[in-house]
Amino acid sequence: MYYELYIDVLFLVNFMMDYLLLLAVSRILTCTATHVSIFAGAFMGAISTCAVICIPGHHFLMKFILFHIVINTIMIRAGLKIKERKKFLQAYLLLYICAFFLGGAMQFLGSHVKTAGLFVLIAAISYEVMQGAFWMLAQLRSIQNYRCKVTVYLNGISHTVEALIDTGNQLCDPITKVPVHVLGAEVLPKEWKRQKVQGIRMIPFHSVGKSEGMIPAIFAEKMVVESGKESICIEKPLIGICQEKAVFQGSCQMILNPDIF
Repeated sequence: MYYELYIDVLFLVNFMMDYLLLLAVSRILTCTATHVSIFAGAFMGAISTCAVICIPGHHFLMKFILFHIVINTIMIRAGLKIKERKKFLQAYLLLYICAFFLGGAMQFLGSHVKTAGLFVLIAAISYEVMQGAFWMLAQLRSIQNYRCKVTVYLNGISHTVEALIDTGNQLCDPITKVPVHVLGAEVLPKEWKRQKVQGIRMIPFHSVGKSEGMIPAIFAEKMVVESGKESICIEKPLIGICQEKAVFQGSCQMILNPDIF
């Protein structure tokens, strides 16, 4: 039993796939690589693959090392111009992740493709599908990065809520220009409601469905914002109390002004 292998077809297929993979990794890592360097990296990867396949004999371990370590290293070094060890490891892992996504998309879209023209078209579409998937993952991750946990301290009593850092929240005291953070009235602890608070300020406020209005705001003792492994403490934050539930999204009970960061 034997297989016929057309080395020119093998080279062109590998060159195209290597080019798309290097281009995807370059965009994800925001490398400074140019299309010329990516072209060179893909060319070297494809020609090296053909050379290894032409080695006679069943040298499994040697070919495994050449395919998965040597050739990939050549492609990343030549195509992406990466020298730092940490970034190189990231590119190496991303190369396999992108290959998994791109291969899966191509298998799904082009399982019955038999002509070269359609194969190239399916490869290009698969690349765009993969890029779209990574973009969606990045968007979901960025949304998570805008969520945080906030603990507000008022007269010795603390209260913790889930908050959203809203870049559209430019609310501030019109006189002192201090940023205002909006807290839902329904989540206020009973201990706060029983206390007599002095220094209440009225802040002009508008939201969806309500053109203008005023909300009361008070100066808390401090506010601790925790996001991931980082935490910051804001002294004397100005907290606005909002009665409108529609202002808050999902489980978020507080909207932070980004000017504090």
